Amino acid sequence: MATKKAGEVRAVLDRYEKYRKTVSENMHEHIEYLRVLEELKEVEAIIADEEGGGGINSLQALEADLKKEEEALAENKELLNKMNTLMSTVSYSCAVVP
Repeated sequence: MATKKAGEVRAVLDRYEKYRKTVSENMHEHIEYLRVLEELKEVEAIIADEEGGGGINSLQALEADLKKEEEALAENKELLNKMNTLMSTVSYSCAVVP
C-alpha cells in the first residue's frame, strides 16, 4: 500500500514537473515574442520614417538652417569690414587733424 501511494506521489510530482517546465518554456517564448515584436515595431517606424522622407527632410531642413546661418555670417563679415574701414579712416583723420 505504501509503495502504491509512493508511486502515485511520484506520478503526480512528475506530471507537476512536466507542467511547470511547459509553463516556464511558454513564458520564456512569450517574453521572447514580445521582445521581437517591439524590435519589429522599431524597425517599422524607422522604415516608415525613411519612406516618408523623414531622414531626408530633416537633413534638408538642417541644410536650409545652415544656409541661413552662413548668409547671416556673410552679412556680419561685410558689416565688420565696413566698420574696420570706417575705424581706419576715423583713426587716420584723427592722426592727421592735430
